[in-house]
Amino acid sequence: MMKQNLLIVEDDPFHLKFIEDQLKDDAFASFAITTMPSGDKAWDWLTSNTASFAIIDLNLPGKNGVEIATRLWQSCQSASIVFWSNFSDPAYVRAIAKIVPGEGNFGYILKTMSGEKCLRSLKGVLFDGQRIVDGEVQGFINRRNTRSAQLNQVESDILNLIALGLTDRAISDYIGMSQRSIQLSAAGIFDKLSCHDKLSETDDSQINKRSRLVARAFLGGEINRASLLESEKKYLSSVTTSL
Repeated sequence: MMKQNLLIVEDDPFHLKFIEDQLKDDAFASFAITTMPSGDKAWDWLTSNTASFAIIDLNLPGKNGVEIATRLWQSCQSASIVFWSNFSDPAYVRAIAKIVPGEGNFGYILKTMSGEKCLRSLKGVLFDGQRIVDGEVQGFINRRNTRSAQLNQVESDILNLIALGLTDRAISDYIGMSQRSIQLSAAGIFDKLSCHDKLSETDDSQINKRSRLVARAFLGGEINRASLLESEKKYLSSVTTSL
């Protein structure tokens, strides 16, 4: 019987060994396992190969985990992917929700979980088609889905562009909104992220509100390295195209 491809993308030897130890379970004997130490190498591998199953670290050197998953799902929309990470960032959850196809299945587990729980989660996602999400991550999703102060997609885009250091004029030209609308959106994001704390209540001359907004967004996981790189790439592409 032909073995099914299982792709593992993990740059940290310790965490790779942890995953490989779980895959020694007899249930995975039918898999042909390929490991890649970086997002770039996985990207190159996927130019001539595909996999029905994958375990992908989200924070990788080069191409990040979301980019690798996007490429894999383009060649195999029914693929089951387990994302695993040290972080339960809202930005990662938002990015995954944007790319998962209707036929695809995924899990989101944290690297802090025990080996026994990790093995159960891997089996649930890869064999049973379950969408298993770590409790800490699911807690965020539940809060995000129920709170009235969640950021919409436009606000998320504006937040990332502000964090990149773009002016209101540059953001206005890129998104197609007036500068006044950008300013109002920034003020709304400031409120939603609860930036009105004791630090922000100090003398206005001591606080740059946009810098404070970016700091709170990072601390809350609303933006991260991957989301900034994606926004930067899209912005630079649009600027290059318009020249």
